[in-house]
Amino acid sequence: AAARDMGEAPYLHSTPDGYGVREADWLSPPAMAKRIRFAMGIAAGRTPLARADAVPDKPAQDASAPQKPAWATGEACAPDLATVYRLVGPLSPNTTAAAAQLQGKALIGFTLASPEFMRR
Repeated sequence: AAARDMGEAPYLHSTPDGYGVREADWLSPPAMAKRIRFAMGIAAGRTPLARADAVPDKPAQDASAPQKPAWATGEACAPDLATVYRLVGPLSPNTTAAAAQLQGKALIGFTLASPEFMRR
């Protein structure tokens, strides 16, 4: 749902070249607002993330039992700042200065909505 809300639903791009990855493709006020809401939802726990270690590696024994998709079988996890920093990579001096007064969930959301994350 989040990818659709941000205008990048899987398999729905009208041409085979995929969604744009240049800054001009995502740097607009509406696109940034959507990405910021998504990043803050992750930081606040409103957008759950599945734990990779909670996904089963084999199907249930009873083939007649309803099967959940792999992403729905694990516990939700919350991102921690160290993992977010590792994912995003080095922040520019401007981004670092802008984040100087933030902490906790606000800093995680800010980092996930940063230009550095958008360029990854």
